[in-house]
Amino acid sequence: MVRSAGVVVETLLNSRLGIKLRKAWSWLAAGYQPDPEKIIWIDPADVCRKVRESRAFPGPLLIGSVRDGDWDIDAYPLDDNVKVEAVRLRFIEGVPWEATPLFARYEEQLRRQGTAYRGYRSLGDIAGYYTSHFDPLFEEIRTHGFDPQKGTLQLHIGRHGELMGAYDGNHRLAMAKVLGIRQAPARVWVRHPGWVKLMHKLKQHPDRAANGWDHPDLQTL
Repeated sequence: MVRSAGVVVETLLNSRLGIKLRKAWSWLAAGYQPDPEKIIWIDPADVCRKVRESRAFPGPLLIGSVRDGDWDIDAYPLDDNVKVEAVRLRFIEGVPWEATPLFARYEEQLRRQGTAYRGYRSLGDIAGYYTSHFDPLFEEIRTHGFDPQKGTLQLHIGRHGELMGAYDGNHRLAMAKVLGIRQAPARVWVRHPGWVKLMHKLKQHPDRAANGWDHPDLQTL
């Protein structure tokens, strides 16, 4: 029951109306507050580590929030080698999803726990979802690039400005890497207060920024 209530709160606060209300509240707060609706354009190749969200962010996870702690230090190397390889095999070499190493991992999960990706209970169901959802998504990105109105990468930013992978958006990230895309839209869920403090300082004193303005999160300050 407590978990269900937390999910409802998280969903409401991350809705369009919830974000608008949080923005209005942030204008009343002291200090610089990041815009939760802000989209930044990044080079997907710069995302090399991923945050352990379930351990790092207890409670509702709000887009555009600021969270202290060592979550950026504890982040682990992005485990996208299997996912990137699966995307490469599928779309560059024409291999069926079921024959990729990613699906070998799903098969092992099914054997151990009975369910895998999105709670599916069979490899065929997972492959059906991948074919109907990710095949057209890849073709759209390859043909037209990223449309931020249809979806973005999702990131966290550590205390020194490092871009880190989030729980969602990993298939888009893998596709961007396989296609060699150098500019992709991303939304930032969590920033470390150390980074926000630096952003505030640079906003107040742009003359001190020197060459630091090339960071994608600073471009619109």
